[in-house]
Amino acid sequence: MSGVGNNGKDGTEGACGRNALETYIQGPLLPKNPHVSDCLIAKVLRHRCGGRVEFTPMPDTWIEQARTVAKRRPRQTTTESNLPKSIMPESSLPRSNMPDRQTPKSTAAQRAPSQTEVPEIDTPKSNVPKTANPKSAKLKGRLVTLARVLAICIGAFLLLDAAYIGYVANFNIGQVVLAAFAIALILYGILWNRKKVTNWVHGMAIAACTGILTFSGSLGVYGSYDSVDYTEDAVIVLGAAVYGERVSLTLARRLDRAVDYHEQNPQALIVVSGGQGPEEDIAEALAMERYLIARGVRPERIIKEDRSTSTFENFLFSDALLKEEFSSWYTVAFITTDFHIYRASGIAEQAGISARHMSSASIWYAIPVNFMREMMAVVQFWIVSLKN
Repeated sequence: MSGVGNNGKDGTEGACGRNALETYIQGPLLPKNPHVSDCLIAKVLRHRCGGRVEFTPMPDTWIEQARTVAKRRPRQTTTESNLPKSIMPESSLPRSNMPDRQTPKSTAAQRAPSQTEVPEIDTPKSNVPKTANPKSAKLKGRLVTLARVLAICIGAFLLLDAAYIGYVANFNIGQVVLAAFAIALILYGILWNRKKVTNWVHGMAIAACTGILTFSGSLGVYGSYDSVDYTEDAVIVLGAAVYGERVSLTLARRLDRAVDYHEQNPQALIVVSGGQGPEEDIAEALAMERYLIARGVRPERIIKEDRSTSTFENFLFSDALLKEEFSSWYTVAFITTDFHIYRASGIAEQAGISARHMSSASIWYAIPVNFMREMMAVVQFWIVSLKN
């Protein structure tokens, strides 16, 4: 292959055989040797277009003059505007003698991007990734942090509430269930961003919280409405925990509602129903009778039922006592805490009693334990009812 060569004297640049070129030029090949450039371009055009392709030789003096100008301005990029017009006249540019056939729409030379130009890529708008909005990302991060803090704080509160109720009140299964739920809520808040907390875990947590709130809220709403009309012949007060010989606050609120009813209908009999529990010194009925007498209710208007150990027995044994008092059919109502109204109404029907109801308000700090326990009792009541 002819050219200036490494030393500029032997007139050879290397060897050319079929599709292989061999040269011993050091550094960038094409900028240093225009002959090799012409040879490569001619081969590409022959392959793409067919026929014979020839180029008008470019004088070597132009290359030498361009190198001389480049050496004078080492810190400035050499462009066509920097070169004198005498170096590269427009009329003297090399031309190719192409065969008389149509040039294809694209050639290898046209498709190869230059070093100074960036090819444009037509990317569909749908495939262009959208840049995330910094404000929305920041807001999302704050909401996640808030949710984690709420989960941990609510779990801690419920755990402390379960421990307090277990300390001041008699033990029940609601305390254990509430403590387990509280621990799970705390762990959920702590492990929120871990890889193991997948979408289905988040879904289960949301579903569990939503179900508990909906279930307990429904029980509370149902129990907040009273159906008594103050014309009943008797009212049954369902028992609750007694601490030693002292009625609990929950039982005291039920008895206060009985006093309110007695003031509206003093002729009605009041049945205090409740046996003695394992952690109680006296029967619940006896403690309830003492409380009512201390609040001004006459003893002859009170009937004690002190054998029952469940809500069903409350109604069954109380109904037996009332049938002894009334020779014919009688009307009755019962009093219990709001969360207990729904299940107590169903149990009264099972005992054969058609009773109206009157509710007392729950103690605020006992709401989580009482409602958790009552939800489990309602589910058990449904299962037993389906079996029967």
